[in-house]
Amino acid sequence: MANSQREPDWQDRPEEPADDAREPFFWLFVLLAVVLGVLVVTRAGDAGTDATFAAGRSPADTESTPLPLPTVDPTPVPESAPVLVEVAYSATAIEVVGTVPAQAVADAVIAASAELVGAGAVLADLVVDESSSPSGGLLVLIGEVQEESERATVVEAYADVGLEISDRLVLAGSQDTVAQILTSDPDLGQLADFITAAGLLGELEAASEEGVTLFAPTDDAIEGLDRIALDELADAEELSQVLRYHLVDGVVGSDDLGDVTALTSQQGESIPIASVDGMLLVGGASIITADIEAVNGIVHVVDAVLLPGTLRTEVALNELVTQEPILFAPGSAELLDESLPTLDRVATILLDNRFGRVEVQGHTDSDGPAEVNLELSQRRADAVVAYLVEAGVGPGRLTARGYGETELKVDPEESDEDKAANRRIEFRVG
Repeated sequence: MANSQREPDWQDRPEEPADDAREPFFWLFVLLAVVLGVLVVTRAGDAGTDATFAAGRSPADTESTPLPLPTVDPTPVPESAPVLVEVAYSATAIEVVGTVPAQAVADAVIAASAELVGAGAVLADLVVDESSSPSGGLLVLIGEVQEESERATVVEAYADVGLEISDRLVLAGSQDTVAQILTSDPDLGQLADFITAAGLLGELEAASEEGVTLFAPTDDAIEGLDRIALDELADAEELSQVLRYHLVDGVVGSDDLGDVTALTSQQGESIPIASVDGMLLVGGASIITADIEAVNGIVHVVDAVLLPGTLRTEVALNELVTQEPILFAPGSAELLDESLPTLDRVATILLDNRFGRVEVQGHTDSDGPAEVNLELSQRRADAVVAYLVEAGVGPGRLTARGYGETELKVDPEESDEDKAANRRIEFRVG
């Protein structure tokens, strides 16, 4: 029926827009299709490049260009054990051992080694310790090169691995003396200065049929000494004795060290040799670089200063009385009761370390006449000796000497604290 209600069919829908109305939408669709097509092609090209490298092949246009070595920037990590990597180089093989702070550093060191001798000739044993600190991280190069240009090539290969480089490569046929090895190594500058100041450099320069062995502590090892030990080295005689404790007559290589328990130093005391957890310790120090050969001896670089027993005892005593000064009644040599436990500990140290004669030194501030201070300092030193003898220390090992105000620790004295620091008992063991 003409007036009945029904759903509109397609013939009742609005007319389609004319072609000119649809044209902007058409070109927008075309543009979108083109962009999507470009993205698909680009992605496929990238996938093909990745597949090429994964299969171990380089693109044709880069076959003759070596891949750049990875550059590693030190990554800040919590301070802990320092990084130390040793690279034993030869023209045909390289051995790499040590600890690194990240796998990226290990990869960079191994890649640098492979560039020099080929991947198949690299033996690597690197431990990744993410708690270690790259601050002061060191890569030590050892081994022999035929000429200086080879040395430069080796050093340059490791320039970008993210570690400081210590070049200890030896030139084949080198005629360097122990003194020349010492003075040419940038990590041994402080030791070279000490040996020069002590007048020992000439001995290390002179050729010797017997030869000499030097255990050489690095600058870091010397700087790591506590203040009291460094103060002891300020004395010329003490410095000479400590340096001679690092010298042994004759050539002792690293292979020889494993066969002995002690070496006799030029200073006269024995240097203990021990193996702890597979690590060889010389006087308590680890060898960083072994067997640097010279025409008149051999050098082993170590990570700590070797202290003879007399100096260790002296440092222990003076550390104790610096922290716990020995006190007397004002203007007298009467020991205060509060200092008696400290003196008991002094006696224990001396009884546990029975080598060396001990001078007990008394010092005063500058108040009052100098002659009175000298006499007072002597009586105070005598009182300390008497107490130590009573505690069991042999009297023949002890001497007392008063210095009065002649060796002020703080000069000029500007406060009561300064004067208190100058009133003191100290020890010299030799």
